[in-house]
Amino acid sequence: MREGSGVRRTVSPATTPTAAASGWSDPSTPRALTVASVPAGHVYVRHLSPVGGSAAVVRLADPDPHRPGRSTVSTWWPPVMLQPEWVREHDVDVFHLQFGFDACSPEQLAELVAAGAVRRLSCRTLTSSSSTRRRGSAPSVGAGPGPGFRIGLHVKSLRASMDPLRLLPTLVATARSLPGAVLQVNAHRDVLEDDGARYDARLADLLRRHAEAGELELEVHDFLPDDDLWRYLASLDISVLPYRFGTHSGWLEACRDLGTTVVAPSCGYFAEQGPVLGYTHDETSFDPASLAAALTRAHEERPQWGASLEERRIQRAGVADAHERLYRSLVP
Repeated sequence: MREGSGVRRTVSPATTPTAAASGWSDPSTPRALTVASVPAGHVYVRHLSPVGGSAAVVRLADPDPHRPGRSTVSTWWPPVMLQPEWVREHDVDVFHLQFGFDACSPEQLAELVAAGAVRRLSCRTLTSSSSTRRRGSAPSVGAGPGPGFRIGLHVKSLRASMDPLRLLPTLVATARSLPGAVLQVNAHRDVLEDDGARYDARLADLLRRHAEAGELELEVHDFLPDDDLWRYLASLDISVLPYRFGTHSGWLEACRDLGTTVVAPSCGYFAEQGPVLGYTHDETSFDPASLAAALTRAHEERPQWGASLEERRIQRAGVADAHERLYRSLVP
């Protein structure tokens, strides 16, 4: 989790929820911090608070992009909080930018920072450094090779951080060589249909040719509702992350919750989030042999790396505590 902490403004104690409710606050108890998290409603960000919420950190609700004066629960794109006008009009202790910055140009982000009169800017991660990667961790091995083995590649709306074209030849060749293996590629309509906003003719043509040759199963659809997404991920034995850059992945966390093994690139901190099978891939390099080896190992060993409910409870409590301490370290 990467935190860009930002806008620091003075909030009168009388305006905090605790003080407003009681008219008095215990000077020995730290006051509640008002945090603008972008986006507050995203499932990843919601899990930065303890179960049941916290009186110590108050996250402002996402403004509705269609009616900025009102809050929203599910619709947060494009993020209203990234508009300089919103920042100028709201008093917050910490501005926490988690996702959504790709909706803005560098110039717009610079204007946002200027509008907030940012006192301090800090990028943090709660995962260990790249020098202590856990690629050698041993999996809990399942029953071994059996009938059916589904490899998933999800290109979504083809973000700039993804390079599925680079991986596709290796995925097709390796799936062909593994008994019972099926390569399934899912993509949004805006990428593969010629009237889509992010239409990629080269990718669309290549995927359709492989599908027609029986070398992969191609699923084209719009954004999946959560329940459909969970069913899809649970149907996979392997989910391959095609990122060439990035830091962390909520997709990876969802796969762990559902017991789906992840094949993750060497860039970023994906390997530190939890046990994965790794391959070499970043902005400047790609090692096809490492990807083929990861898929082959997964096929042979069928690792069982799902996260337990108790593990998640402990992890969430630790993450919430770490974020509260980080926020307070940024406020004088």
